[in-house]
Amino acid sequence: MNLTIEQIQEKLTPFFAKKSYIAFGYLFGSRAKNRITPLSDIDIAVYIDAKKAPADLFELRLKELTALYQVFNTEKIDLVFLNETPLELSYNVLKNGILLYENDEQLRVRFFENTVRDYLDRKYFIDQRNEIIRRMMVEGSYFE
Repeated sequence: MNLTIEQIQEKLTPFFAKKSYIAFGYLFGSRAKNRITPLSDIDIAVYIDAKKAPADLFELRLKELTALYQVFNTEKIDLVFLNETPLELSYNVLKNGILLYENDEQLRVRFFENTVRDYLDRKYFIDQRNEIIRRMMVEGSYFE
């Protein structure tokens, strides 16, 4: 599937607009970086407004992912809820992703500020952990 960012946005904007609980959404991964390969999927990250969403986010994710399969006519789609992603992934989505949809600017800005602040506060420790893991993998002791 060789869709441009604009074509993806054309499909996602009306899809997101029908969902009042989706505060904002990003395209991230290889497509956002314009490094598409035959193995590339469509990586989508959305923030769910807890005040408007159903309580069961797991069920909601399955429902929305199934609907996205139909919108794009493929199962090569990854959907993450930024409310639940690890800090490093959230930061990378914000840093390298492309904002495709926004229903609540205040919520997006607050999420952005909190994520960047928390990431920068923890960056030293994240880097230390990653270096230890890298060394253990090189030495072959990571999986022992």
